[in-house]
Amino acid sequence: MRTKTLFFILIIGLLGSSCMTNKKVVLFQGKKNRDYKLDFPKFTIRTNDFLYIQIGAVDADLGSLISNAETSGGGGNQQIQPQSLYFTSYHVSDSGTVDLPVVGHLKVTDLSIQEAEGLINAEFAKYFKNIQVSVRYPGISFSVIGEVRAPGLKTVFQEQVNLMEALALAGDMDLFADREEVIIYRRYEDRMVSRKVNLLDDNIISKPEFFLQPGDVIYVQPLQRKHVGLGTTGVAAFQTMVSILSSVVLIVNLTQ
Repeated sequence: MRTKTLFFILIIGLLGSSCMTNKKVVLFQGKKNRDYKLDFPKFTIRTNDFLYIQIGAVDADLGSLISNAETSGGGGNQQIQPQSLYFTSYHVSDSGTVDLPVVGHLKVTDLSIQEAEGLINAEFAKYFKNIQVSVRYPGISFSVIGEVRAPGLKTVFQEQVNLMEALALAGDMDLFADREEVIIYRRYEDRMVSRKVNLLDDNIISKPEFFLQPGDVIYVQPLQRKHVGLGTTGVAAFQTMVSILSSVVLIVNLTQ
């Protein structure tokens, strides 16, 4: 009786291993050769953001103005260093303003970077000629946590960064990552909003969460089978269960 039971369990294990395939997870499993329309989001400046404001002029008489701008929190031609972003950028206050030399406090919240640049240029034009101001984020910082190989705070020096680039910077997801429910936490002024994205959905590129905003937090959740220790694939999980069941049946039979 015990021999027949063990033989039956062994047959189930072999059949399960042969019927279940170790599927390789592939992103964008939909149609091939598909064109995606990219709807680039219009990000607006929020309170507590940091802006890198560069003030340039061809008039030598404005040298003192540029010097003041450099020492008061940003601008100039100095090279941006990640560790100095906090000190070389202009902080957007709780009231939504930046404090600039000569022109004073200007409200920039709810404006895009391009709109803020136009506003600041117009204000400086009231006092000076031949002056040009450029505004940009001092890099886009975001955090990646969870089932990735290199979690942590990341900063990229470019105008836009998408979710795939962010995960690549985090060393890609590991074997236990749940690719169907990645959570993105995003700040909107005084509240935090979470959104779930499915990386296996080939329409993810058209989602508003595909392009990150400064301060986003990406949480890659673990697969459920990691919590119960059943292995990284369906085959491994099945074999583990069969092994446990075989041991239980063997112990029961030996104790009878």
